[in-house]
Amino acid sequence: CYICPAGYYCTGGTTTKQACTGTTYTDQTGQSSCTACPKAVKYASIVSMYHYWTFSGEHDTIDGCHVFFSTTNIPHGSSDTTQMLCYIGADKDYGVSSRTCQVLTEHFRCSSGYWNPQHTSNYAYYESYEDMYNNMCVPVGEGYYSPNEAITRTQCPDNETTPGYGVGANEPDDCGRALVTENHKVFLRSVKTTSPALHLSLNGKTYYGNMDPTNTKGKIKILLNDVTYSVYDDTM
Repeated sequence: CYICPAGYYCTGGTTTKQACTGTTYTDQTGQSSCTACPKAVKYASIVSMYHYWTFSGEHDTIDGCHVFFSTTNIPHGSSDTTQMLCYIGADKDYGVSSRTCQVLTEHFRCSSGYWNPQHTSNYAYYESYEDMYNNMCVPVGEGYYSPNEAITRTQCPDNETTPGYGVGANEPDDCGRALVTENHKVFLRSVKTTSPALHLSLNGKTYYGNMDPTNTKGKIKILLNDVTYSVYDDTM
């Protein structure tokens, strides 16, 4: 008779060892039953499913315990259901992991002007649930754009820029120049979208600022034919 190895349980009278299955594990030798993975406390309300990662019982530890979350709406994007997961953490709750939290990059999308810096990998990895939730989709940065529901970004031509986030950075036409007046900055596009529009010619190329008499976001005011227009960028 041999002592039952870690990763397995052995009941009295048995001549074979049994690997722990389901959301259970054994990280010590000589066990007659398996240990259940702990239940989430901090994130209990959004747990979709408990699961365990194992090599058929070998290398069993509490680190194999993990959960899938029911989260689908994330800041500036969305995720397919049960695609976001975290392993158990040192605080015995899920989402502050001694391993990682992770999500398949093919199963989430970002809003206009946002992207995922880990898009070239099958998985995007994070230190905690909050980190994953808040940073799956981040601003593309000035000088880049990304269309809606993409997780990649594209750089503008040399010397052209964008606001760096939102719908003002979601297409090639958003690439333009920044007009700075005192403490105000307005991003001018390379293609006109409103009429009238502010035209700015620079090095043989014309850039355009949206003009609207009703828009309250404008930082520059222009009086034209007794109508006051505000010049704005469409970052929101």
